[in-house]
Amino acid sequence: MTSGKYDKTELHLQGVGTLSTNMQIAAELLALPSRGGFSLKEISEKASISERQLRNWRNDSRFQNLVAQKTRQNVKEVIPNVLEAVVQRAIEGSAKHAELVLKYEGLLTDRHEVVATVPEQTRHDVSEFDRINDELERELKELKDLIGKVDEEDLDN
Repeated sequence: MTSGKYDKTELHLQGVGTLSTNMQIAAELLALPSRGGFSLKEISEKASISERQLRNWRNDSRFQNLVAQKTRQNVKEVIPNVLEAVVQRAIEGSAKHAELVLKYEGLLTDRHEVVATVPEQTRHDVSEFDRINDELERELKELKDLIGKVDEEDLDN
């Protein structure tokens, strides 16, 4: 267990800012697949910090960004091995793997075609809309006239 003190040596990372060496160590371990098999307690010990400090850091957006950056870096490092395995499966005759290789190389893209159709019963002539609009305006005028008459009767009483 540590005393809760951490290394004051700081590193500046592009897009993350200035973080302590302890943060770097903890982030590296958290970014490993399955956290490298380490528990949070073991990670905090390896980073020379308390578990509580590690929990606090895990809620800090700068630290989260650092872990995400390290995770992306780890993924980039294994991409050549993944591609090699996919190519090998494609060579062995897997159509799905061949498709993945071609898509990765930009030689094959998904094509999505959208065709909009309007059912015949929903098509209306503009004159129909004009007729409905005129009818609504007439009804509105009648209602306004009725309201005016009611107001005049109230004034007379």
